[in-house]
Parts: sequence; C-alpha cells; structure tokens
Amino acid sequence: MKFLVVISILSFSSLASANFGDLESAKELNIPYEAEGLVNIETIQEELYNSNKSDFNYTPKAYDPINKKNYQKVMVGKTFKASYFSSYTHWRYVTVYNVHTEAERIAYLPYFEEECFDNSVFMAQWGETRSIRVTLKSEVGASVGVGDLGLSASVGMSIEQGMSFSTQRRVRAVEGIRARHYPMKLSDRYQGVTYIQTYNENKKTYGYLTKSIYEDWFGGYPYSFELDNQNVGFKVKREILEYCEGYDSNDDPVKDSVLYHLKTTN
Repeated sequence: MKFLVVISILSFSSLASANFGDLESAKELNIPYEAEGLVNIETIQEELYNSNKSDFNYTPKAYDPINKKNYQKVMVGKTFKASYFSSYTHWRYVTVYNVHTEAERIAYLPYFEEECFDNSVFMAQWGETRSIRVTLKSEVGASVGVGDLGLSASVGMSIEQGMSFSTQRRVRAVEGIRARHYPMKLSDRYQGVTYIQTYNENKKTYGYLTKSIYEDWFGGYPYSFELDNQNVGFKVKREILEYCEGYDSNDDPVKDSVLYHLKTTN
C-alpha cells in the first residue's frame, strides 16, 4: 500500500492566480495567533517560482526563502483570504522537504541461510501482514488540518488509523556461495520546513512571512516538518558469508538493484 503527498497543479487562465491557487473560492481565515509576530516580505516572483513559465508548473520552488536553502520536494496547502488589515490579500502554507529512504530489518521474521550447494530460483519465501502508524510532526498549530498543509486525504486517514499491508518476497539461492538473507522494511521519511507564503491580489506581488528584527519572536519558524512511513516496501538484504569453490560472479543473477548485497571478508 502506498501513500503519496500530492502537489497541487492548477491551470487557471490568469498566471498570477494560477501560481498562487484558487483565489475565488478561498475562505477567509486569519493566520494562526502564534504567527502574528511575523512580518511580510514582498519579493520578486522568480525567488519563489521557476522563471520558465511555459512548463505549466505552478507550484513554488522547493526553496526556503527565509533561510535561503534548497530542498528536493515541495507541496502547497489551501489558499486562504487574509483579513482586511493585512498587507496581503491571501496566504497559504508551503512545505519544502527532503526524502530519506530508511531500511529496517524485520527482526521478528527469521533469516534464511543458503549453503554452497543451494541453487534455486525459489529457495524460500517470507510473508508478512502488519499495521503501522504514520507519524506527522509539525510545529504548525494543532488546529491546522493535513489538507491545509497540502497532504492528501489518504495520508490524513493513515495518520489517524494507521495502515495495514500484506506482502511476500521470495529468496533466490545461487550456487557457490554461503549466505544469509534478511527481510527488510523500506520506507521514506520526509523532513523539511513549512513557511507561510503571501500574495497581494491588488498589486500582483508575492511574499512570505518572516521574523521581525524589531520584535522578539520565540516560536520556531519556519516550522519544522517530518512525516514518516511513506512509500512502504519490502526487500531482502543478502549477506555473503563465504565464497565456495566454483563460484562465478558472471552467473550470479542477484544484482544490487534487486537486493541489497553485503559481502563479508573471510
């Protein structure tokens, strides 16, 4: 089972509106009280968006304008209409993040040991059914929903209820080695920050909220963001204990792209 973070891709006739989201149906919502000490910085559009407008990619860059740092991925939340007294007309959360793939041995499943004479496309097989929890860590206020951050409904459901999956993986034995095969759970962890992006519909200008140099602001901003157990998978790590007589690496069909391949020294 796979849960994905969705990136909003919109196609409006107005480039300014498209770049920021659906302005017409945006509901009015004040920024959270913990962000009231932040100030709006207007900036050129190219700082937040790719300069090539012909590709119809209307999401911002994977870039943190406060700390001037690039990331791998970006997702955007819903667009809200700002209060009348704000220096901008609309705002939304933008999350920029990197993806880290993690491998964890499934300790309660046994490993299979392969002897020098074993040679089979189907030496053994694991099967597993489990439920796991998806953990979202964000410094954004607890009242904010996952849709406001740009996460899909499926991720929101998995955070509340966990997710279950069943999977199987076969082990292949190669003549001429003695090895152990370990079952591994793979998953992606998203880590990054969330900032508040702004738009002034009247001036057609973009910006972002940042800390004021004139006021003390004790909150963490940009807000830290972390989401685990995404794109869950099942693989096998092969640990070679011994090369036996007659082993030919050219006849070994197990490649690193298929299995983890860990070789030990004798």
